[in-house]
Amino acid sequence: MTPPRYDPPVSAHQGPNPRLQQVVELQRAGKLDQALALVRRHLAKSPNDPDANRMGALLCAQTHQLDQGLYFAQRAVKGAPDRAEAHATLGKILHFKGEHAEALECFERAIALDPAHADAHMSLGACLQNTGRLDEAIAAAIRAVELRPDHAESRVNLALLHLDRGEACEGADALREATRIDPSGVIAWDALAMTLNYDHRATPEQVFGAHKRYGELVERSVRPHTIHSNTPDPDKRLRVGYVSRDMRHHSVAYFFQTVLGAHDRERVEACCYSTTMAPDDMTDRLRARSDLWRDASSLDDVALAELIRKDGVDVLVELSGHFSGHRLGMMALRPAPVQGTYLGYPNTTGLTRIDARFVDEHTDPAPGADRMATEPLVRLPGCFLSYAPPPGAPAIDEAASPLPMRAAGHVTLGSFNDLKKLSPPTMDMWARIMGELPDAHLVLKNRGFETPALRERVLSMLADRGVGADRVDVIPRVPSIAAHLAVYDRIDLALDTFPYHGTTTTCEAAWMGVPTLTLAGAMHTGRVGVSLNTALGLDAFTAGSPDEYVSKGVAMAADPDTLGVVRADLRTRMGASRLCDAPAFARGLEDAYTTLWRAWCARQTHT
Repeated sequence: MTPPRYDPPVSAHQGPNPRLQQVVELQRAGKLDQALALVRRHLAKSPNDPDANRMGALLCAQTHQLDQGLYFAQRAVKGAPDRAEAHATLGKILHFKGEHAEALECFERAIALDPAHADAHMSLGACLQNTGRLDEAIAAAIRAVELRPDHAESRVNLALLHLDRGEACEGADALREATRIDPSGVIAWDALAMTLNYDHRATPEQVFGAHKRYGELVERSVRPHTIHSNTPDPDKRLRVGYVSRDMRHHSVAYFFQTVLGAHDRERVEACCYSTTMAPDDMTDRLRARSDLWRDASSLDDVALAELIRKDGVDVLVELSGHFSGHRLGMMALRPAPVQGTYLGYPNTTGLTRIDARFVDEHTDPAPGADRMATEPLVRLPGCFLSYAPPPGAPAIDEAASPLPMRAAGHVTLGSFNDLKKLSPPTMDMWARIMGELPDAHLVLKNRGFETPALRERVLSMLADRGVGADRVDVIPRVPSIAAHLAVYDRIDLALDTFPYHGTTTTCEAAWMGVPTLTLAGAMHTGRVGVSLNTALGLDAFTAGSPDEYVSKGVAMAADPDTLGVVRADLRTRMGASRLCDAPAFARGLEDAYTTLWRAWCARQTHT
């Protein structure tokens, strides 16, 4: 398991040893390797010092050296078995290693020793979150805030738990309070920027403002490289680096693998910098498709930036944005002469040291979108994505089933989007459609439904809007991609979410012959469905207002002949579209890289 990006920093040492206070100062300055080296020197002389061992454990966690961190944490507990912070630190390391049961025992022991230990309550909440016990996790996080109301990071942790429960508004409110407590806190602004994508109350200006503030704080804290040793040859084969924590089974990897495999090796040498802590068979596939593979999971931002510089990367593209495990701090160091952001995040990074964000004319129409990005927007031809159906997808002849409503006797609507996206406006529109179609059924599917409390929460939200539980099926995660896709055999029409659209879900639905009704929004988050429907020739399934979304949903449900024609033809249409033409997409992306590179080369010849 990857350590959460909101892990608390090393606590300030309260004792008389100035060397450990220096460790804290180095850690706060982001000089983690130097801080850890100083801890090790101290432990060489005082191996049983519980404070030094605890600091070493936390520093190892931040640099992804979990086995070494576990050793230090166990030494800390051995040296101070009656100190709550030692048990809390051991719990954190075990939590990061995915040993949740053992971690819970450590946090509970810490709280038993010191019921007012806010950090132990906060960490307990994070661990409970990973085991699916979200109600208990929220209670623990609230207790941490009560114990330390002036601690911004406790509110960040609480906010992310709210978001996982699908409570984006509550999460955003907690994060606004965190930024009030600590106006210069990078962690809180980072989390707020990400969370506002889901908050239907947020205006584009507010969302942009949070991202911009984050970027200002990060860029103020690090000095970028201004001189690069790359040869400014405008016609050279470009060394393109991709950085991501999601080079594993993840929606980002499903799209990225098509690009990676389709690159023209005469134009591009593809280098991957994987920061995932949980490699799998998708990791192996991506490694096989890359020209250079670097496991960067144990490297901090400074070390990763130096590796990228040493490798001579010409164009560096990050794929995470503000999502967990991102390396925007590393991008702020500007290790490559040309830098971009793509695919993994639906908004600006807030950094001015990124030279391009790759979008298309539908997700980010000019000129309005350009004013809401700190990076220049580079609009790729057609759609900004390239999709390849998963290997486990049912064969075409198996997928070409009759329209489900003809067999079921009623229309079935469906959405397989993440719980975070099931906003109040989304529920309002769905309930209005269901109210106009008294025989309709609704199928919802996402991994959050593995938690009974979350299933009940969503059913209650719909019931409050007049849709009874007898008309709604909630389905948790299924064991295979084939089983997941097979659920679309029950769906006549997919319903998109708002203000944050689906991406993978919309593509998978289309591959299974199911069109998605979407509502066009003002920002990229709410315009991905517009781009996908345009690429598929399904413009009729895009609405311009909530009222039109409802009226179109009702009309389509009452027109099985049209839905049947779409269902019979959609997979073929999709397969022949640019959306599934990986080579053509890769050429467009490579052209964009070349244009950016040549602009950099031109600047070198004039300086």
